[in-house]
Amino acid sequence: MERNGLVIALFIAPSTNDSMRLLDRVEAVRGCGLRGDRYCTQEGTWNKNQEGKRQVTLMDESAFAGTSCLYSDPRRNIITHHTPLEAFVQKKFWVGGVLMYGVEFCKTCRIPKRLSTGMQVFREHGHLNGGLIAQILEGGYLHVGDTIRLAE
Repeated sequence: MERNGLVIALFIAPSTNDSMRLLDRVEAVRGCGLRGDRYCTQEGTWNKNQEGKRQVTLMDESAFAGTSCLYSDPRRNIITHHTPLEAFVQKKFWVGGVLMYGVEFCKTCRIPKRLSTGMQVFREHGHLNGGLIAQILEGGYLHVGDTIRLAE
């Protein structure tokens, strides 16, 4: 089974209530998250004052099929193309030159739904998969266009 994918969008938000900012590249900080993002600064809903609990989130574009949602609506950091993220749960994987560990899948949560009108449509289409929560094991820079693959 092919398990390589591609980064097609990168997002950060400085705090829970801030809009997601689309970037071409971002620094992934080991044990922390993406530089400038709410998870890295411990300003996220799920990691308030808990360094390293939730560092980065990924979602494949296939979850958007049949919806009018924008890639920013689910408030995930990395949107991927042709990436079976379920294959990365409890495994190490590379996103470009950054080594990550897939912690668990999460459900679509109330925060994106509250902050984005598109998320109601997302849930109505039965998309309850909120993506993959990951930790950063080796930092570096992430870029749109980076490949995603399981670590050897």
